[in-house]
Amino acid sequence: MAISQHILFYCGEGGLPLYQLNRLKKLADYFRSSMSLVNVTLHKSANIDQPLRVLALATKPQDLCLFHIEGLDAELAHRVVLNFLAEYQHPFFAKQRTTEQALDIVEDKRQQYCDWLHFDDNQMIKANFNTHPPTKTAVLDTLAQTIALDNRQMGPQAITQAFQNREQISATVMNHYIALPHIMNEQVEQPSLAVYLSNLPIDWHSPRGPVSLIIALALPKPATREMIMPFAQFSKSLLESTYCQGLLSVTDTAEFRAIIVEGMSTRT
Repeated sequence: MAISQHILFYCGEGGLPLYQLNRLKKLADYFRSSMSLVNVTLHKSANIDQPLRVLALATKPQDLCLFHIEGLDAELAHRVVLNFLAEYQHPFFAKQRTTEQALDIVEDKRQQYCDWLHFDDNQMIKANFNTHPPTKTAVLDTLAQTIALDNRQMGPQAITQAFQNREQISATVMNHYIALPHIMNEQVEQPSLAVYLSNLPIDWHSPRGPVSLIIALALPKPATREMIMPFAQFSKSLLESTYCQGLLSVTDTAEFRAIIVEGMSTRT
C-alpha cells in the first residue's frame, strides 16, 4: 500500500525560483515516490516532473502551497524535501523559526480577510471508526454542540434544528467528499465554524455521494458584508478540486486553519 505524505508551506520572498526547482527535481529523482505541487492560493497543481508548470504555480510571496508525496519511500522523501524547503520557504513543522513564520502569515491573512473567524483545536473533531460511521443527524448534532459553545443563547438543539432545516432544502455537499452545512440566524451571537473529520465516508443523503469532511458555519442574521464576502469566496473555493485536495490532505488544526483562511481570502 502506497504511503502518502504532505508538506504545507508559504512561499518565501522570491517565490519558488527555477534554481530551487531544479534542485528539488534532483532530490525527487532519488526516490520512487510520485511528487506534485498544489498551489492552494491559485487552485492549480503540477507534477514535479514538469518544472516549467511548477514554476508558474509558485511565483508570489506568501502563496500557500502543498507538496504531495506518494509512494513506498514517501516518509524518507518527506524528510529530505522538508529540510530543503525549510532553507528558502516557510513550511509548517520544519523548524521552530519556519513554523512561527507560517503561523504569523496565517494570522496576518485572517485579520485582513476574515477577522471574525476563530478556529482552534476545540472546534476540530477528528472521528475514527472501526466499522460503521455515524449518521448525518448525529454529525450535525455534534457540530451544533461545538458551535453552541460560542452561542449559548441559541443552544445546541436549536442549532441542530436550524442545520436540519437547511439540509431539507438541499444537501450541502460541495463536491470532493466535503459538505458545508451553514445557517444564518437571528439568535447567533458569534460567527462560528466547526469541523468534523471522519476516517470513514458518511452518507449525506446527496446524489453527489458521501462525505468525510464536514465544515459547519453559523452566521448572525443579518450578517455583515465582512462576514458574507469571505463565506462566498470560501464556497467558491470548495468547488475547486485542487483546493479540496489541500483540505483533505491535512489533519493538523494549524494547517487546516491556514487552508480555510486562504479559501476565504479575496483574490485580485
